[in-house]
Amino acid sequence: MFYIAAEMPFSIRRTPYICAMKKMLFLSLFVSLLIFNACDKDDATPTEPHTHDQADDYDYQIQLMAPSAMDKKVGDTVHVHVEFASGTGETIHHIQVSLMNQADSTVVYSEPNVAHVHQSGGTYSFHDDIVLTEANGVMGHTNWTLEAKVWGHDAGLQEVVERVSFHVHPQ
Repeated sequence: MFYIAAEMPFSIRRTPYICAMKKMLFLSLFVSLLIFNACDKDDATPTEPHTHDQADDYDYQIQLMAPSAMDKKVGDTVHVHVEFASGTGETIHHIQVSLMNQADSTVVYSEPNVAHVHQSGGTYSFHDDIVLTEANGVMGHTNWTLEAKVWGHDAGLQEVVERVSFHVHPQ
């Protein structure tokens, strides 16, 4: 026979047995939630943290889309376009794009300020413009090399470097 709490005699509503049952119910609910959260998740879930294993095969590749190796003049604006890719779809961890004088290895441009880009999906596009001015350290009748570099989580890990060189004439 079922009773609504208001219809139950006073002595039945407040018995220790009912209080113990409520505690057991809450305790079993808590334990069920704890067990549910403790179970291993499927290995294929995208929320799983990225691991940095030395055995990862990044198969990094760089395409220097711009600038070309054609001669430039002081005062020119050079567009830099570099495509970084991982042939295996791994994360692009670090990149660096630099412009250096071939005669004395003076670096007049180095970007990004923080090399760790951590771009998932296996591709990263870099775009910027460099103005070739004497104020920026670029003189006429000099040879320059634009260097693009990509590497894994740790310095030098599966590092790939591509370069393009060009001559700068006076204005």
